[in-house]
Amino acid sequence: MAASRLWLMFRWMGHEKVAVLDGGLKVWINENRELNQDVRVFTPTVFSPNVREDLFASVDEVDEVRNSAEHCVFDSRGAEGYHGGGKYYDPVRGHIAGAGLADRAEITDSNGLFKSKDELKKRYETLIGAVKPENTIFYCGSGVTAAQNVLAMKYAGFADTKMYIGSWSEWITDPSREIAL
Repeated sequence: MAASRLWLMFRWMGHEKVAVLDGGLKVWINENRELNQDVRVFTPTVFSPNVREDLFASVDEVDEVRNSAEHCVFDSRGAEGYHGGGKYYDPVRGHIAGAGLADRAEITDSNGLFKSKDELKKRYETLIGAVKPENTIFYCGSGVTAAQNVLAMKYAGFADTKMYIGSWSEWITDPSREIAL
């Protein structure tokens, strides 16, 4: 989870040469891949950020497009959280009205590896239909796990999508924002 969020944050700052170890270090070790304890020394450099505002959606944007036929908003939490159940820390249950469910647990196999690019492509094509990927917004509980869907869509070959970084935790701070169970 955290690796996907870090990948997205680096890209948001304009650093495009970012990779994620599929399945994490556990899979790397289980596959008997090489590890070492060498300390590499790099020449210091100055990084000049080029912020990519196109990767994140604001609360106002989500509210504006959540019922639009040209946009998709998806909750990345599981069905239990989407429907108001489960052990979540937020005091308000449910999901953003108009949002669909794109459970991030459905994008990996039992070993924590991403499903094949073809499987992911079919999944997201089914979810978004004719909506352009750049008009697709993912959110979750607090702005971390939704990054997995953003990464998975990119991995499957889609154009960049967006993440609503404030997610459910921000949405519920205003009682006038519509929710559903």
